[in-house]
Amino acid sequence: GVSTTLKLFDDPWKIKKALTESDLGNLSRLLLKTTWVRHHVLPFLDTDIIREVESDQGKRVNVWDQDSQSAHELVLKKWKTCKSYVLINKWHKDFVNRRKLKKGDVIGLYWDPFNSIFHFSVLKRA
Repeated sequence: GVSTTLKLFDDPWKIKKALTESDLGNLSRLLLKTTWVRHHVLPFLDTDIIREVESDQGKRVNVWDQDSQSAHELVLKKWKTCKSYVLINKWHKDFVNRRKLKKGDVIGLYWDPFNSIFHFSVLKRA
């Protein structure tokens, strides 16, 4: 049959993560599961950009903090050792410290392919 239920709200937060000690520690990196990035980010990127993301340097990406309406720049890269992806560089300063993030806080991210930018929000405080 055909579903007649009206979807009023499609949750934009494709990546949701409860923050861990390592996300908040002095390594200054947010660990993202490979499946999240493969499903919700990479399909919207050109092959040269994907190559940059998977290089040792990674690719600079803009991040819009929807809660504070502020723009930030992080680096998205594939982390060779654990084959995951990470957002690095100013993650600690611009997000952990500025937003006073704690272990167990749930953050949301999604990639906006039209503006080539991540959107970030704290969805739930621990």
